[in-house]
Amino acid sequence: MALELGCSTILYGGHTLNAALQRISKIGYTSVELCSIGGMAPHLDPDALSAEVVGIRASLAQNGLAIESIGASGRIGDADQFKRLLDIGAALGAPAISTGPPGKADDEDDFKHAVEYVSALGEYAKSVGVKISIKPHVGSSVYSTPTATRFMGEVDGDAIGLNWDASHIWRTDAEEDPVASVKALAPHIATLRIRDTLGREKPIGAVANQIPGGGALPLADIAAAMRDVPQTDRAVVEIVGTKDMSLDDVDDVAQRTYDGLAPYFDS
Repeated sequence: MALELGCSTILYGGHTLNAALQRISKIGYTSVELCSIGGMAPHLDPDALSAEVVGIRASLAQNGLAIESIGASGRIGDADQFKRLLDIGAALGAPAISTGPPGKADDEDDFKHAVEYVSALGEYAKSVGVKISIKPHVGSSVYSTPTATRFMGEVDGDAIGLNWDASHIWRTDAEEDPVASVKALAPHIATLRIRDTLGREKPIGAVANQIPGGGALPLADIAAAMRDVPQTDRAVVEIVGTKDMSLDDVDDVAQRTYDGLAPYFDS
């Protein structure tokens, strides 16, 4: 199936949303993950007034960008705040809200809590028509293909899906094959993330190693496997570590990433 390349506003976390949208569009990306991530990319305030939301929707349209999701990493612990972001997502036409799971890895109580807590939020998400997309994340209660499979077996798949990121699957202790992972999890994946990474150590590493070609991921094979994910036709670039860079330097990262990935995606 067709698969277009989007970009998370987290790359432009140290700059305004308007600057991010203009540059992301100019480079050639067709959609964005609109971030509401305190300290990293505060582009969307959970307490935004309706007029602000209308303005954001207009800015997305002016730049020819679809909203792939609301990026809400770190927000899930505050249920009321998370629900406000779900409401904003619905108003913006976002099909999903992406976040990490609560709890730490390999702790049964934390895993059970994650299932119960996210399921409760899922009921609200379902009522407003925005799917919660949980990232299997290094160090978290859901972090691998097996834990993601188990998690999805215990939640409502109509309300909750997975935010699949090859770079996190690559860094599991089991050193998983990301191509096999995306194929196994495809029925549950709501949103897709892509970047490169060099080592299998837990920290993601330098920005240079997240740009395609700077790492060790089989990106062409991963992109090909992503095409068989039925619930989305977008894969979004998510690179961290750029917050303190100048606009020109972030543009360079975003452009080089686009150039490296574009051959594998549709425009």
